Amino acid sequence: MKKTFRKTASLILAAAIGALSFSSAIPAFAADEPIVIHVEHGETSEFGYQPYRYVDENGNEVNFGQEEVLFTCSANNLPAAYDAREKGIITKVKNQGDAGNCWAHAAMSLMETSSVLKGYDTAEDADYSEAHLTWFTGKGLAEDENDLAYGDGYDLEDPYNYGGNWKRAAGAMARWSGVAEESEFPSYPRNVAAMGNYEEADRYNTSSGVILESAQALTDDNDVKQWIYENGSATVAFCQNSKYLNKETAAYCCLENYSVNHMITIVGWDDDYPVENFGTVKPSGNGAWLCKNSWGESWGDNGYFWLSYEDETTALFAGFTAQQADKYYKNYTYNGAEWNTAYGTYGSVQVANVFTATGNEKLTAVAVQTVGTNIRTRIKVYKGIADGSTNPVGTTLAASCETVLEREGYHTIYLDSGVSLEKGEKFSVVAEYYNLDTKITFFPVEDRTVDCQFYSSREGESFVNYGTSANSWQTAASEEFNNVFVQAFTECAHKYAEKTEGVTCTEDGVKVTYCEQCGKVESETAVSHTGHSFGTWSQFKRNADGDEISTRECIHCGKTETRKLSQMNVVTVDSLFEMLFARFIEIFRSLFSLK
Repeated sequence: MKKTFRKTASLILAAAIGALSFSSAIPAFAADEPIVIHVEHGETSEFGYQPYRYVDENGNEVNFGQEEVLFTCSANNLPAAYDAREKGIITKVKNQGDAGNCWAHAAMSLMETSSVLKGYDTAEDADYSEAHLTWFTGKGLAEDENDLAYGDGYDLEDPYNYGGNWKRAAGAMARWSGVAEESEFPSYPRNVAAMGNYEEADRYNTSSGVILESAQALTDDNDVKQWIYENGSATVAFCQNSKYLNKETAAYCCLENYSVNHMITIVGWDDDYPVENFGTVKPSGNGAWLCKNSWGESWGDNGYFWLSYEDETTALFAGFTAQQADKYYKNYTYNGAEWNTAYGTYGSVQVANVFTATGNEKLTAVAVQTVGTNIRTRIKVYKGIADGSTNPVGTTLAASCETVLEREGYHTIYLDSGVSLEKGEKFSVVAEYYNLDTKITFFPVEDRTVDCQFYSSREGESFVNYGTSANSWQTAASEEFNNVFVQAFTECAHKYAEKTEGVTCTEDGVKVTYCEQCGKVESETAVSHTGHSFGTWSQFKRNADGDEISTRECIHCGKTETRKLSQMNVVTVDSLFEMLFARFIEIFRSLFSLK
């Protein structure tokens, strides 16, 4: 697979490729080719977990080998034991039943905990739908051609048993799909057929009030502890086999090198958890993770168990955080699923997406996905992009920032100042990456269609610049992949109007100040009812009973009042005039046979 690539960078890359740690021999790379890494998935387990690994184009497993992680504070400051349940931030244990979606249960548990920790919800009320996440992950192909992620995602016959992992859950949630209320999309543990077949309009249902903020791979035990201490919970995959569980103490330890088959939530730890609590297979020392399972409260210790630090099967630790859904108006993303390929180059690399604003908005945050640890990331937002441009760098640099993304995964980056956008205006988000550890930088892309995973893209959307010079930009299409993973989040540039609702002549109502673009209600002011306001009386006319009738209507509600000429006790000048005029008209019509 030949790629257009700067020879100078490739020659250095060939010499420096040894900085990566591969589990087998490194194949030779041509000077005009970047390194290409693919995500390879294993068989789905009975519980619904689908493992993955990184391989090169010859099928050799790749280990990025980056071990050094930056912490916000030293791991030595962490307590010897921690139980997030005592903080009141852990939600109830659920039961996946016959569904193969342990991964969705773990992901929802992380989102619920983060939401509670941040004050968006309570542990008693936070209950997000695993059924919704599973369905719209497996049915990722949107029906709306105006959806920027149209043509991306999975198209599965049986989403509830196909399988998943933390990356797949994050891929769906990154497009703001999959975090809805359980009450709207309930799970039926023993009747899987009752779930799914949801309407397309429900794809982006965020009734939970939260969206994904970050989903990051955790590198070692101390990193996992630090994450749990700061964010409440993490997830891990391991091999579940009942013979390794001591049912009396709900302690688990497997010292065999078995494949992982289940994904759970970690909510704490105890460095002194005793060896004696484990069954026939015992670790060499104390210490265990406190884990929340997805098999109901009747399993284990009210749904929880202890997993030894020394368990040989634990792998792929990760953590999620949530953000309030109403913080943003639009999510500009071309990505409908997780990435399956990454390209590597020596030194820095730039990737970019060009979008068109659909309203009057303010760009306040972007999201990127990174491969490897300690990635120096520079973000630039440009305006002034011409139609049909083959370069995402516009005439105006509207915003920029720099950060180091310490962990691999999905990250939201908040801009120091927002960028105002007008409806129909083109803008770009450029992300420049540099791996501070290995100097070999990877970036994820939508590359191949694998099994039931599809990708699509259109001209003028995604770009890559291996050399980072102004004249080295190339379209994603020329590089033979689809879109890159760069998103933009905007807030609505509100334009307010007023309307009165509910008020009648007899009922009080409210004056609403609202945004004409997004519908957000800024304020509501009570409005008292005004009473009826009648117009003038009509001319007297005979009804079917021969009575002389006059009517008048309320100019607001149309209520009608009626009076009979024969019942009028007092004849005013006005009423006398009305009566005489009505009689005159009647006589006139009869004389000339007018109706």
